[in-house]
Amino acid sequence: MMTNEPNINDLLYARQFLMSPDGSDELKAWKHTTIGDYTVQAHPLATLTHIRSEGSDTELTMVGYILDPQRPEDSNEDILHALAKDASLESLSERLYPYTGRFVLIARVERSYYLFHDACGLRSVFYTYKNDKLFAASQPLLIGKQVPLEKGKQFTDYQNSSYKKQTIEHWMPAGCSLYESVKNLVPNHYLDVANRVQVRFWPVKRIGQVSMEEGVEKASELLAKTMIAYRTRFKLAVTTTAGNDSRAILSASKAIAGDVFFYTLKYRNLSPDSNEIKLPRKLLGNLGYQHHVIDCSQSIAPEFKTIYEKNTDMPHWNDWGLIAGGMRKDYPADHVSIKGNCAEVGRCFYYKQGLHPTVRSYEYILDLIPGWGKIPFVKARVAEWFEEMKPISKNYGYQVLDMFYWEHRMGSWQAQSQLESDLVYESGTPFNNRQLLDVILSVDPDERCKPGYPVFKEIMNHLWPETLSVPINPKSRFHYLIVMRNIIAARLGIGNRYN
Repeated sequence: MMTNEPNINDLLYARQFLMSPDGSDELKAWKHTTIGDYTVQAHPLATLTHIRSEGSDTELTMVGYILDPQRPEDSNEDILHALAKDASLESLSERLYPYTGRFVLIARVERSYYLFHDACGLRSVFYTYKNDKLFAASQPLLIGKQVPLEKGKQFTDYQNSSYKKQTIEHWMPAGCSLYESVKNLVPNHYLDVANRVQVRFWPVKRIGQVSMEEGVEKASELLAKTMIAYRTRFKLAVTTTAGNDSRAILSASKAIAGDVFFYTLKYRNLSPDSNEIKLPRKLLGNLGYQHHVIDCSQSIAPEFKTIYEKNTDMPHWNDWGLIAGGMRKDYPADHVSIKGNCAEVGRCFYYKQGLHPTVRSYEYILDLIPGWGKIPFVKARVAEWFEEMKPISKNYGYQVLDMFYWEHRMGSWQAQSQLESDLVYESGTPFNNRQLLDVILSVDPDERCKPGYPVFKEIMNHLWPETLSVPINPKSRFHYLIVMRNIIAARLGIGNRYN
């Protein structure tokens, strides 16, 4: 067992925050600061940073961390002072563009308050109002310590839905919650506290077009610098799998690999002979680095389950919880876990062959997540977002399905996953950067899609060619037999008989 493991009784709401007018007495042992009329409280394992701009009335408070790939030595304070310089709401929005990290940024500018978060919203913000005052937190249960939460129709509809019961990693679109009165801040929006409205601040210009060669060069440079910035600030544990995204992260780690704890999770039905485990083991052996396998099938203390299920209003105990509980014994808790998530934004996730369909209605998006269409508030939220996105896509060239993955699957599904894993470790996601995602999305979709995701393979080849010495997600012979049978069936007009 790791000697730096926190006491289990201190884990409840790990790395979470609460912003309220007077603070919660129940959380008085937490870190805290004031920004104007509000108190921000952060769990002892969270990073809390506050600065006041010299010569102006601007104040910035951050929960979490922010990194500058171009200046890896800069601290939270350094970056916040740079953001606050000559601050206006517009300049603050623009200056966030090149940064990565996982943070909530609370800004007081000209006596008004605004809340931002990282590019993909991986440090989530939920909020409500009482007596014209804002109450915001990492998840609704913390808000419930000061504002009663009513389990109304949304709560009942979601909890009783066949979708939730049948989906092990269930999630809902960003912007809403289980409670009618509690909203969720959507990526690429800030919350205007006084006007109680989320304002889209990005994108602000039409996405460019670059050749694959130029995209590979720019993305590779940003990824490598991002990994250096992470290592300058933290001890790192890099997750390695058989997939594309973790391989891209590994390739970007060449300069710092000697300082990295490389690991793979053994969870669900994986065995030591599964590709997810044996391929990283072989690859890291070829590269000369130790490979650690963390067995998530180990027994878990009942107290951990109790805390896990109290930690958020949407705990996924039977999957993410079992993984977290298994990791707690052998994961180095003082290391930031580096993940490949958010890369999928650039991998044509919902149109895998690279040809984006014409999305004429929000129903198309609902159908991507079977079961969502039967949950009224989820249906309404998707419809609302789609209407907002149509002119954005038309005017700026960002594809609707790319943005759906970015703002909803990352801003909700992945954000919730990282919130729950906060009980065990802090997360780092190098692709969580608007500038980097812009570069990748600027490459022709034919170079970003299946088969092979060429732009990602070229990034690996550019950064560390030896990381391609082991195949990525190789398919079994059985897989190809099924593919061939389906092709033959289609030609014979049998349809999906063999699916």
